[in-house]
Amino acid sequence: MATSAVSSTPSMAAPTNLPATESKFVNSEMLYFIQNKCRVLLFDSIVTICADFYTTSEFEDAHGIVAEHLSSTRRVTKHNGAEDVKSKKTTQDLVKLCLEPTVQLPTFYSVDMSRVPAVGVEHVDVSMLLQEVSALRAEVRSMAVIRNEISAIRDTLSASPPATVGTHITVGVPTLVVWMLSRMLVHHLQLLLVICSILA
Repeated sequence: MATSAVSSTPSMAAPTNLPATESKFVNSEMLYFIQNKCRVLLFDSIVTICADFYTTSEFEDAHGIVAEHLSSTRRVTKHNGAEDVKSKKTTQDLVKLCLEPTVQLPTFYSVDMSRVPAVGVEHVDVSMLLQEVSALRAEVRSMAVIRNEISAIRDTLSASPPATVGTHITVGVPTLVVWMLSRMLVHHLQLLLVICSILA
């Protein structure tokens, strides 16, 4: 009876976009580049870079890998025509799949970094960088405000006579200071994340 219960499990309805295999890490320089840059670079820039950099065999390999890891309900179109047209259309399909949240692809990695194109400044999304810089400035301002608040609390504690400080204040003020310091630490971490995303 236990055997029949286990064997019947795969017949249950499953999400349609789960990968066909259990591989979590797959080697592909081209897919590694697309997967890591699709949320950083402009769509057209990725298409142009890949079409100019990768060979026909690399496009075919990437196409086959993605097709292998898609579910039976999804399919990557195999385009016809001139090589440059096929390369661009295939890259467009791959980028769209990497950006689609309902598609679960493995994590791609590279063992030959010479087959990962270097990205120049001309391909960087300037509007995205401006947003990151604005967020960075906002974080710096909020850190300055927190620093001033902590200084004000310290001055208040220094100016308060011991006789007027009640038990509830003695307990509450250190707690407030700890809370302020934790906020400052969180902002430091957010600041580091912003800087890392800009440099990535």
